[in-house]
Amino acid sequence: MTFERDIERLLDAWLEDGPTVVSDRAMDVVGHRIDRQRQRPAWRFPHSPRRVDLDMGAVVFVGAIVLTALVGLNLAGGFRPPQTGVPVPTPSPAVTATPAASPPGAASPRPTASAAAPLGPGLVVFENWHHPALRLYTRLEYLSPDLRGLELLPEVRGLQEAPAWSPDGARLAFAGFNFGDGVSREFIYETDAKGTTPRLVSTNCEPPDCLEEWDPAYSPDGSRLAYVRQSGATRGDTTSSVVAIRDLTTGTVVELTSTRKTSPQTEVRHPSWSPDGQNLVFDVVTRGTAGIATGSSIYVVTSDGTGLRRLTPPDMTAGDASWSPDGSLVLLDSMPLHVFANPRGFDTRNEHLYTIATDGSGLHQVDSAGNSGEASWASDGTTILYTGDAGLKVMNRDGSNDRLVARFSECCRWYPVQQPTP
Repeated sequence: MTFERDIERLLDAWLEDGPTVVSDRAMDVVGHRIDRQRQRPAWRFPHSPRRVDLDMGAVVFVGAIVLTALVGLNLAGGFRPPQTGVPVPTPSPAVTATPAASPPGAASPRPTASAAAPLGPGLVVFENWHHPALRLYTRLEYLSPDLRGLELLPEVRGLQEAPAWSPDGARLAFAGFNFGDGVSREFIYETDAKGTTPRLVSTNCEPPDCLEEWDPAYSPDGSRLAYVRQSGATRGDTTSSVVAIRDLTTGTVVELTSTRKTSPQTEVRHPSWSPDGQNLVFDVVTRGTAGIATGSSIYVVTSDGTGLRRLTPPDMTAGDASWSPDGSLVLLDSMPLHVFANPRGFDTRNEHLYTIATDGSGLHQVDSAGNSGEASWASDGTTILYTGDAGLKVMNRDGSNDRLVARFSECCRWYPVQQPTP
């Protein structure tokens, strides 16, 4: 594992700039870099434009957080895929958004879809940055009927991220790993809207050809998963990433070799299917010093790996692509925070949502306020569910009728996805 070296490079580069001002998200980025090693997808920071003046004492304080977190990583429990392929149910740390703990012996509440008027039926699941005692990682939560965030898998330990619903709403895929274990690897699992014990999907993934798998996306008929597969040795840096497709019946995996990128300079992320199952969009990210992103573009490729082409303009830092249900548009984020969050002053006021036609024409900004990202199409197929500066929000595909769904007083929730319903 190389996380100590990567964090050193990141802090050295930051401190050389002599920062005197830094956003509140930058205060959290150290945890992001601890969590995001070997180009793993990671969490982002709260939507807030507030800035905090720092003197050298504050810089030293950030360094102390780093050291504390590094020690905590050696002690932290997490998501450890057992030999049976199913995570071991164990008690999970409390989350501030959850209600008070149930009495001893009481059953955990089962997920129930919110009745929030702007959303309609369908369980909304999202990532929550979870940080008790500086054990920095994300957990899956769902939006409860009283509009709180409650844990979907409270008895499953470790990091849980990148939720994706099957087209019929019966299954939820996600990625998970045990960040506290030096030999743990990130794999894809399936659960359901009731939060039943997850099932391992990432079978037959062995180094060096297959090191980790994450960012799942179901095909329109639910028979396949597209995702990111990384290669490399169990210890050390990854060597490449590629969009792969797994047949969920046979377990057969096909790598789309035209999408392969060499790590750590470039990587692929966030594949999404076209409604007819013939094409995928995905992100290509370039990185520079200390792993900090320098660019991001969206590409289109057919499901057999041919016809690779760039969709977004070369000068646009685009990502988090998602095909509209009618197939006419691709929804995207101008600066996806899973990629661009860094301690050099990334300002989320410059983060916007856009749509673009599938031939690359008609790029159109759909939000107006900034601080808008991590979007998906709501289950009605016509509205956009996203993270805004006040919480979870929804708007029409043209940006009109923008309204708040749920406000959260504490950091941080993002990447909401709504369960499809019949």
